[in-house]
Amino acid sequence: MVPILLKYNPAFNMALLYGILQFIQKGSQHVYQYFGAHFTSFYNWTFGIYFLNINFLICIILAWYFYKADVAPMKTNFQFDWRGWIILILFFTVVLFLSAEGQSRNWFSDPKIGLAVALLFLILGIYLIHARFTEDPVIDPGVYKYKNVVIGAFLMFYIGVMNGTGSVVTGYMTNVLGFDSVSGARTHLALLIGLCISIPLSTYLLYKRTYLATIWIMGFACYGFYHMILFFRFYPGIDSSDFFLPLIFKGLGMGFLFPISLLYISEGIPPKLSASRMMTGIIAQAVFAGLLLSAILGTFISNLNVQHKTGLSQQLTAVNQLAQKQLANTKRNYLFMGLSEAEAQKKAEKSLSNKTSQASILLAYKDIYLVMSAVCFLPIFIILLFKLWRRPLRRVELEPIPI
Repeated sequence: MVPILLKYNPAFNMALLYGILQFIQKGSQHVYQYFGAHFTSFYNWTFGIYFLNINFLICIILAWYFYKADVAPMKTNFQFDWRGWIILILFFTVVLFLSAEGQSRNWFSDPKIGLAVALLFLILGIYLIHARFTEDPVIDPGVYKYKNVVIGAFLMFYIGVMNGTGSVVTGYMTNVLGFDSVSGARTHLALLIGLCISIPLSTYLLYKRTYLATIWIMGFACYGFYHMILFFRFYPGIDSSDFFLPLIFKGLGMGFLFPISLLYISEGIPPKLSASRMMTGIIAQAVFAGLLLSAILGTFISNLNVQHKTGLSQQLTAVNQLAQKQLANTKRNYLFMGLSEAEAQKKAEKSLSNKTSQASILLAYKDIYLVMSAVCFLPIFIILLFKLWRRPLRRVELEPIPI
């Protein structure tokens, strides 16, 4: 769609273009994930292969159309910073190692984790030397002279952190509550509802030159309500329907914050540095927030779970009459099933321990969402206190294509 839009309207308003692309990208993502899980559950996994081949066929047809219509964007001689890209791949590989192995190796307790972190700084230094003597690097360090790129990268990282707690919800639904893939897939419909409301609204506000602060506040508030509602809804007996409303708020937050973050980081950046600011935002949000911070969050949840389980286990004493009564009832049920005294006692204690484990992870998730709700509402107070972004969107260049 992008080449067609730029061919027939080269002065297309960038707020509208970003809004349309975000609506297509984010909306189709959740539609695909819902239908993919839905159909593969009722048919078999090979349906996913057929579905993927249909996508490839559509892409081939579109590519052929663009070629025949001569609307390919940015038609210049092909050049690419292969050496810089290889250095970046090495950098991403180390980040991937930290994300995959950090938690299992207990982070800095393992010398290999410390070596990997040192390698990150070494590779970063090598890339800076490379960029200094390369005419058109993949990421030009000169882009960081622009204040909005630095602030925008931090904001995109911040949004990635807030958005990353969604994996906690899906993990809890499947691993702890035992929901099937179809029930989990319905969460994408809730996100889609939020996106269908917020992306057109935020696009309209940006087009009408509403103050940026207004849209930032709306987005952070929606993420705050998402985490706050989940904090109050994490209780024994929680059902899949309890996740629907908070996930709508998450979809609202995504729709308000994603387009404005992409536009803000692009303000006033010359076309030569456009690829650098785009890569900066992607790395901040997808690599550091999406991968590395998710691994750190997993470690944090595990530690909280151990603390709560230890605390709850210490309460399972003879003084705790409720626990003793539950243990006796469970043991009696196993005795009626024909088990011996020792076997019934062992199974009853294991059952009580399992309930303690589920309660402890429930408390750990409540702690996470309480902290994250404060993290989400904090930027609102900073924006209001320091009167930030009381202005509309400024000039944004057309290149590169904002995907």
